[in-house]
Order: sequence, then C-alpha cells, then structure tokens
Amino acid sequence: MGKVKSWMMEMEEQVDDAISSGNVNSEDDVLQYVQNNMEVVDKSFVLKYAKERFGVPKNGYNVWD
Repeated sequence: MGKVKSWMMEMEEQVDDAISSGNVNSEDDVLQYVQNNMEVVDKSFVLKYAKERFGVPKNGYNVWD
C-alpha cells in the first residue's frame, strides 16, 4: 500500500475513533481530535469524511444533535 493511501486510512480511523469516544459534538471537535493525534492532517479530507460518514447535521450547521 502506498504511503498516501496509508495516511488517508489513518485519518479515517482517527475520525471513527473521535466519534466512538463520545467526546465530540461538532465537526470542529472531530478535526481537533484528529489534529491532536496526527502530525500532518488534511483538514478538508477529515471534514469531508466526517460528513460522509455521519451525514448532514439535523440543524444544517456544525452540530450533530
């Protein structure tokens, strides 16, 4: 597997871990979690993956309540 693919998969795993932890209330929280656990993060990839994985927030803005 290539290094870029491995890096992208690690970011996906970090997003999943963030949600599983139960300590995130917004996509910004997810991004912060990933940034705290990885040295190099593609912000747009993380946010896009989080939105794809968990859908659009009910209120249409930044919080998955």
